[in-house]
Amino acid sequence: MKWLTALAGWIRPVSTRTFASVAAVLALSAVPAGGEDLEEVAACAGTVIGQSVVDLYYEDATAFEEGTRLALLAYYGSINARDYSEEEIEAADLLLGERTDRILSAANEDRYDAAMFGEVLDCYRQLALGLYENRAVLDADAQAYEEAVDISIEALRETFAREE
Repeated sequence: MKWLTALAGWIRPVSTRTFASVAAVLALSAVPAGGEDLEEVAACAGTVIGQSVVDLYYEDATAFEEGTRLALLAYYGSINARDYSEEEIEAADLLLGERTDRILSAANEDRYDAAMFGEVLDCYRQLALGLYENRAVLDADAQAYEEAVDISIEALRETFAREE
């Protein structure tokens, strides 16, 4: 009990505003800015695409399409915002596929839990930030990006949609 009493003496009351400010700074610094690291963006894009395919399986076509669109646009924007080598892009593509498979496997094997869902939510946030940061890149050739995303969405739908 002595350690608890000593610990209580070290803790000062902290105002809610101070706590909220510190929590906000930590949260923003914990989530890397979108487009900063291609591998992180690829991992999150794969995670969100995996979740989107799970949504499609449960017949939520809107969630599937919106999630996949966000993931792919953020990924394409990140790739084109910097001068990455072909090897870096190939490694990122591989990671994207691995993360998609990871989510699908977890859903199929009943290993999808609250921690994984939290990871999905964190990835949505990171990709949204990346989309915002790379909007100039995406706006420069918006029609081409939209066409590429539409083709990918249709390919995923054909591959993963439930057969009736």
